[in-house]
Amino acid sequence: MGVESTFGPHSYSSIFKSTSGGGGAAGGSSSPGVAVFSVNQFNTSGTSPSETPYSGATPGTEYKFSTAGYYVVTIPDASDPLTFQMWAWGGGGGATGGPGTGYGGAGGGVRGTYTFTAPSTITILVGQGEGNGPAGWPDGGTSPPGYVEGGGGGSSRIAEGTITFPTINAAPSSYLLIGGGGGGGSSYADYGGTYGGSAGYPAGNPGGGYYPGDGAVFGGGATQSAGGTAGGAGREGPGTAGAKYSGGPGNGGAGGGGYYGGGGAGGYYAMGGGGSSYIDPSLSNIADFDASPGASHYLAVDDPSNIPIKPATAGNSRVDGFVALKLISNGD
Repeated sequence: MGVESTFGPHSYSSIFKSTSGGGGAAGGSSSPGVAVFSVNQFNTSGTSPSETPYSGATPGTEYKFSTAGYYVVTIPDASDPLTFQMWAWGGGGGATGGPGTGYGGAGGGVRGTYTFTAPSTITILVGQGEGNGPAGWPDGGTSPPGYVEGGGGGSSRIAEGTITFPTINAAPSSYLLIGGGGGGGSSYADYGGTYGGSAGYPAGNPGGGYYPGDGAVFGGGATQSAGGTAGGAGREGPGTAGAKYSGGPGNGGAGGGGYYGGGGAGGYYAMGGGGSSYIDPSLSNIADFDASPGASHYLAVDDPSNIPIKPATAGNSRVDGFVALKLISNGD
């Protein structure tokens, strides 16, 4: 299922629509604590939409988006203002084909609360976790397909307004929350190497690798103002630096996506850098949840104040990211 709800025996996919009747100053007046929605979901190509209507949602209902893809939430004029507590975790970086597990970095998690005044829309992206080679949608970096190094995980995002599918990674597009994607993993790192590459806020972590002294070839972690630095040449050519909404390709592990993407690694025994997460200053009740470098670098961290808001494995290396919305109020 793309979206699940804690309200009733229903499952949902992506466009929310409140149609409660009445009139009022802020886009109409509906019965406090009651909302009617229909939900659509699009795949990572922006096609194959599905729609499921439902009704009767009340404050406290959670909507959980667990399938990588593009979503648009529509709040029509008839709705009262809707306040959501929101979470986003990026996809985990790709693991390698061996030897060793070669896990990529975990996706980063962020939280914030925001009120949407009708009529309005919300755009949601759920990032892909990736295997070895390909990039995780929508913005993870790539690693050459002939190698065994991991591709970068894709970021998950929430925006006010409709961001059209072709412009999701355009630099002018802005988001309320971004959970960064993890950097791609590296072979042999299990054998006395270092671990890194997890996404984070305000900055992603640099990659690790087989040779601890090979810091020059690790991909750099992204920040709030720049992509992660490129890893220098090692056994193979250098990586590529990350950029806004773009993880850097690697000749080792690739950079994770994010507000800014992590840098791609050089060599091929080095990990890509983690992407940076983002929290818009207009949000309240904010927090971030990031894996630390070391043995648990590939395990995404849940919100300790709301466990278990995310599925246990969401955001881990190779696993898709996750987005959740919790209805706090609808005008009451």
